[in-house]
Amino acid sequence: MYETTDLSRCGPYPMDWVSMFSPIELVTWGEIRGYGLPFWPQYPIGPFFADFADPMTKIVIECDGAAFHQDKASDARRDLYMAARGWSVFRISGADCSRVLSRPGEIFESYGYDWQDDPRSIDALRRWYLQTVDGLISAIAVRYYFITAEHGSVELSGLLTDDIIEEVLINRRTA
Repeated sequence: MYETTDLSRCGPYPMDWVSMFSPIELVTWGEIRGYGLPFWPQYPIGPFFADFADPMTKIVIECDGAAFHQDKASDARRDLYMAARGWSVFRISGADCSRVLSRPGEIFESYGYDWQDDPRSIDALRRWYLQTVDGLISAIAVRYYFITAEHGSVELSGLLTDDIIEEVLINRRTA
């Protein structure tokens, strides 16, 4: 007889994950926790372990470091396996996990009240969402967990932000 673990009675936080994470997983975990998202590290899905997964929404985040993700065909098979079981898989490169760009609050501060009218500020915001792990986690938080994207005193909403978030999720989703 096998017992099923009731996930509502336990959480991933008591374990010392920090000592087991790669540097890019550690950065990603910090962003996940910063948003308070209910992801589990090293979550088993069939014969695979997802870097981070939320079993309720069936979302997976995979961090692709150079050392472990050179076999793109193997990664594609994993993604297809998970997708066939209803999971949405988002991949992010190690470079993007490590990249630091001006955060939206800093962008708004630089461009002032007219940031939406300045193509440079829009480009900087778009780069942040598309090229950083915090941009990906923010997009997932907004789209799947209905968390308002607030950066400083500015609430991101509207067609512009929705379009950028959708672009991020389309570009990062593998299956």
